[in-house]
Amino acid sequence: MDPQVIAAVVASPTALIAAAAAYMAGRHQARGAHRGPVDAVRRQDQRDAYAAFLQAAETYAYGTRRTVTIAQARAEIANSGGTVDPAGIDARAVVLRAEAAERDDTLRATLPVVQLEGPEHVATLAQEVAGAAFQIRLAV
Repeated sequence: MDPQVIAAVVASPTALIAAAAAYMAGRHQARGAHRGPVDAVRRQDQRDAYAAFLQAAETYAYGTRRTVTIAQARAEIANSGGTVDPAGIDARAVVLRAEAAERDDTLRATLPVVQLEGPEHVATLAQEVAGAAFQIRLAV
């Protein structure tokens, strides 16, 4: 057989394999170039949703904390000129916790965004936090 024919026969499958590999690498790179910005936006939306939910949970937890409401009740009673007795402070602290629990709807408003944006296990944990907040609201 002619050496030129042999060279052509040997080189043809190699060229086809190289062309197929280059084509697949190009498609993979194009897919990555398209998905990169989309994934970055999706991750930023997730971060924003998580940050809003965590901020709402922290605000709720702080507003319903016993030590905070007792200090606030003590200050309110002292500023109004009333007598500072432990029973009155406790009663006012209960009212302040109830008011804080009722007026803070931010936690309920941010939960659906976390459920939409987050993975299932994060959404489940966020639902548990919101459920616990609801139980605190009922207990206060």
